[in-house]
Amino acid sequence: MARMIPPMGPREFVASSRENLIYDALSTLPDDFLVIHSCTIVSTADGEYRENEGDFVVFNPELGILCIEAKAGQVSCKDGCWHYGDGREMSKSGPYAQARHIVHRILGRFGELGLGKVLASCKVLHAVWFPSLPNRALRSLDYPPDASFDLTLGLDDLSDPEPKIRSIMSIEVSAVTDSLSDADARTVVDKVLCPEFSIVPTKRLRYDLNDIAFARLLDSQARVLNYLAFQRSAAINGAALLVMDVVPSLG
Repeated sequence: MARMIPPMGPREFVASSRENLIYDALSTLPDDFLVIHSCTIVSTADGEYRENEGDFVVFNPELGILCIEAKAGQVSCKDGCWHYGDGREMSKSGPYAQARHIVHRILGRFGELGLGKVLASCKVLHAVWFPSLPNRALRSLDYPPDASFDLTLGLDDLSDPEPKIRSIMSIEVSAVTDSLSDADARTVVDKVLCPEFSIVPTKRLRYDLNDIAFARLLDSQARVLNYLAFQRSAAINGAALLVMDVVPSLG
């Protein structure tokens, strides 16, 4: 069984997307596969916030990374524009372009983390899954230039996705020269796809908090003294009440 993230079921999704069926199907992959549902990548490079989400990201140490865009229900493509069954135009030029977009974000993440050498051994591919459409119908389509049946999964693949997943992930990519080593595969998982960490307060925490409180107290006292320097008299409230005369300096 594949390692699933999240492990107890898919993240929140629109029921009509049937992403739960795809999640269940991908969970039957062998245990050397990692599957992430709703993989979100955030970037703040150059002071600009960008957020991209891939419906599913599949990783295998020998095969690389596959980004899958899920599109359930009726779809159509006319004049290069993809539409839902109700006639609405799909965003980002259709599902294959959406899948390629998350590929580019993952490639960018390798670069942001300085892992260019690791990327040279890791293929990053994309695919689209139409869980409502039988494979025979998908095979007979005239695909636009940016799409291909070779990059497409359908209804039939829900029962056994491994053959088509392996077929897509076995496509050669010219820039990739070799498969990942065990160490590099761990780096892809731990640094790029799903980093893990645990933040534990240090034993000095109480002292650090006291230092911060003390610094604030000193700052408050300094402001009071600066205020008093320009007053002839002042009343200070605290544990005790002290009235004092302030005699200005005559130079």
